[in-house]
Amino acid sequence: MNIITLYRGIRRSAWIGSGLVVAGGFLIGCGQSNQTPAILGIRISPNPVRAGEKSEITLSIAYPCAGTSYSWTASDGSFNPAEANVPSTTFIAPIRPTPVRISVELKLQGQTVSTKEEIVQVVAPDDESKHNGQPADEQDSSTLISITKVPRDDPNGGPNSEDDISGMVKVNVLSGSPSGYALVIYAKTDDWWVQPQAKYPLTTINANGSFHETIHTGSEYAVFLVKTSFQPLPRVPVLPPHGGDIIEIARLKGRKVP
Repeated sequence: MNIITLYRGIRRSAWIGSGLVVAGGFLIGCGQSNQTPAILGIRISPNPVRAGEKSEITLSIAYPCAGTSYSWTASDGSFNPAEANVPSTTFIAPIRPTPVRISVELKLQGQTVSTKEEIVQVVAPDDESKHNGQPADEQDSSTLISITKVPRDDPNGGPNSEDDISGMVKVNVLSGSPSGYALVIYAKTDDWWVQPQAKYPLTTINANGSFHETIHTGSEYAVFLVKTSFQPLPRVPVLPPHGGDIIEIARLKGRKVP
């Protein structure tokens, strides 16, 4: 079969009324713009959500067109509906506090063309203030991590605003060696952003327990002592809790500069 015959066969069998061409699993476009729909963002309200209660979830979609559907999954909890033809759903939180990873697939004529994930922080009703209103310096109950150099307070942050953070980890508690452990540092601006970069999310702990990193600034900072198997998200609205691969958390406000 030559290329011309193959092309003609594709046109006969795969032209969809909405303007989408589906050929051999490849999605060429949709509508007059010939662009494939994509998920730009996920809006979750509220987040955090109390255990057993509901959050409304809405997607921002680029190049929406007819023939799209949405499939929702979560590491815990449920959705109503879990399958829909509109870019929104209701998340029903599990009855126990836990961070929940939600995923959505955007499908066009039954084929997945875009996916996105986000974290919903499920909290106990009497714990919500610990994630929102309680001052950061009151939340730092770490006994394994001590911060000796605190980055400055800079609520706006940004790619050109940097400062140093240093400290110590009590490696004697970690079987005498930091091997198998690392630090994850987040800075708070509009959300919590992993430092120093999303592609370099783990900070090394030296043999004597010391660490140093140059990071982007924020209004608050959080240092996680984790197992090296931990895979942090680059951006989160709420910090993940202690447990699993997260051994300890130190959270503190930025240093005020006169």
